Amino acid sequence: MGEKRITSHIHFLVNNLSYPKADGRKSVLELLNQIILKFPNEVLMKLSNLLFLALTLRLANDPDPTCRGMVSELLVNLFQCLTTKNSQRSRKSSQRSGPLGVFFGNTKKWLQDTEGKKKSLQLAGVQVAGILARAVGSGFQAYAGDIIPLLIDIAVHAFERNSKQRNADINTQTNNSIDENGDSEAWNLAHHTVVALTRALKASPRHTAKSALKSSGIPLATIAANGLRFPHVWVRTACARLLGQCLAVRSEAVDEKSTDWIRETALSCCAGFVTDELITTTLGEQLAKNILFLATDQPDSDIIQAIAKRLGGIARKSKPKGISAMNLVSISGEEKEPGWIIRRRSIIKVFGALVAKLEAERSIPLLSIILRPMIMATEDTPSSKNDNAPLKQLAQQVLDLIQKKVGDDHFATAYTQVRGEIMGKRAERAKRRKLEVVQDPQGAARRKRQRTQKKIVAQKRQKAVRKAIRSGELPVARKRCQSRQKKRRV
Repeated sequence: MGEKRITSHIHFLVNNLSYPKADGRKSVLELLNQIILKFPNEVLMKLSNLLFLALTLRLANDPDPTCRGMVSELLVNLFQCLTTKNSQRSRKSSQRSGPLGVFFGNTKKWLQDTEGKKKSLQLAGVQVAGILARAVGSGFQAYAGDIIPLLIDIAVHAFERNSKQRNADINTQTNNSIDENGDSEAWNLAHHTVVALTRALKASPRHTAKSALKSSGIPLATIAANGLRFPHVWVRTACARLLGQCLAVRSEAVDEKSTDWIRETALSCCAGFVTDELITTTLGEQLAKNILFLATDQPDSDIIQAIAKRLGGIARKSKPKGISAMNLVSISGEEKEPGWIIRRRSIIKVFGALVAKLEAERSIPLLSIILRPMIMATEDTPSSKNDNAPLKQLAQQVLDLIQKKVGDDHFATAYTQVRGEIMGKRAERAKRRKLEVVQDPQGAARRKRQRTQKKIVAQKRQKAVRKAIRSGELPVARKRCQSRQKKRRV
């Protein structure tokens, strides 16, 4: 088959990447994947630019997530084939002068589009940068100095914009609705940028960390910790993974000599457990790993005490009521485990691992903080909506571990004291509720009617909230609901 005929066939397939039906696009992508894997080196080199631009266009614009995943895998295969088939020459010179050099050049141009004229190109450039780092591996170090500063600028700008918006809402005490499309672009760009930085750090740890520190002046781990407050669960999960990768790499990625940095980073991870709607099992496990690493990697007992107090306070947070307590639908369409269960389970695991790693002498002063969430979990009333039996079992196992580690005497003394405080507060609340009915019956009846009305309103909002969680726009839906409530009050 001649060169013109091959090119004509490839153009035909590329044009059909915009086929209206997703199944048709999947078939074309499968055929292109076989072409990439089996075509000779000379032919693939000539077609590489055409395939790269066409696949990048679909990566940015295809509405089907399965097709976008297939496009990502095709780009990985394309980059890996070009890298492998040019291994006879030196890797660095081959990338600079070959197709990979052209791809990196295009990616750099797209990342430099900071004026917002073509945000879709910038988003595509971020995704391609992550795919290139994943595909070329250690060869990414030749371009880390050019690509990493641009990714850092995008991430820092996104997190600073979110921080300013959050501070403005707090200062003005308003809950204005925000543009759904703009917010979607913001979290999508931030998420893919953090994913690209994580892949770059895995591919070339030293060069990536050094380039990030040189361009921003702060360690890469600090940037990741700042992103843990972004109001989207995907961005938070990606930032938690990037922070974990930085802690594993160390080098210039972290500021391990500063105790203040360790404290602030650990407390930022702890803050990720506060919002029930923005926590998943994956995020909870990654945050727990990061906190445990930061708490046990240095000998400062004050930092461990501060982390334990913060986690203990978060664990005492009451269970949500109404729609927030229900099993909601996650972004993937599956039933989402309640956030309060994920929060308590993750904190209990952190406390158990912390006691297992520390010496008994260092664990004894923490017992009054650590035992409280365990006792609350073991004596919790079963819920009709959620089965918390596994949480009780985990808490009991950790209690047995603590008792074995610190000894029966210290454990019994602390357990009795903490349980007495918990039961005393419960009795005080029950007494207060009974006295309210007797002393102010009209007020008690009014509060009961208000609770009933809230339940009715929550049921009406249930459908909208489920839809918002599926699309990943729960913060937007929440702000709109708060805005409507404020208008009704006015």
